[in-house]
Amino acid sequence: MYKVHVHCACDATATASTTMKVIETTFQQHGMQVRRASMEIQAQVFIAYMLVKPMKGGSMRRQEMREARTAVEEILGGKTSCDMLIEGIAYDRGPIGEVVHKPEDLLKPCLSMGKVTRQMDLFNVQVHAAAMPPAMLSSFLNIATAANLEVLSCHVDERAAIKIRAVVFRPDGQKLTGAQLKQQYASFLTELDVDGAVEVKPLKDMATPYASSQRLMGGKRIPSKEEFAEIEANGLELQV
Repeated sequence: MYKVHVHCACDATATASTTMKVIETTFQQHGMQVRRASMEIQAQVFIAYMLVKPMKGGSMRRQEMREARTAVEEILGGKTSCDMLIEGIAYDRGPIGEVVHKPEDLLKPCLSMGKVTRQMDLFNVQVHAAAMPPAMLSSFLNIATAANLEVLSCHVDERAAIKIRAVVFRPDGQKLTGAQLKQQYASFLTELDVDGAVEVKPLKDMATPYASSQRLMGGKRIPSKEEFAEIEANGLELQV
């Protein structure tokens, strides 16, 4: 099953119930059933949450959910702006049970809003440490602020071997390299008097900022800058 979040501007030519029906009907055409749903109008924004499962039971591949989402966005996107996030409820959870989105799911609305552009360099930063002192998170964020880094996502778990996992980039679009990031965080753990290491990798080299072993085994990949451009130009989800 998947949880679907739909956020779009209200359609001036149709009621919210019509928009909801369009979404449900499109899912049905893709062999899916809406098991639970809630919908609200907040000012001029249509917001819906749906729990979706296959009509005939069994498992449902994420690719099938992506295709259904693309079909909905092609219908609604022609009349109003529309963004959808999909969550695999079985294992897309972070350290405190919160929903964790794949980077491409977060990047699509950020691209459409201009918060992120295809020229920007995005990196996964992971803090491997034996312990997590109280000052670790604030110190990590202070370094990001001082280096003019924006944090796209951040997950902290003092029980895990990797205490902090974050995706960062420079919002001003200036060139950012892994070597620069490593240098900025070089003394991070030393100042905290903690044994460990800070690992920095380009976003395309990692499955997700908070990856479960199940995802890593699935061999998911992150779009390249050229593929980001295609997403931005066509408003479509990259098929992987």
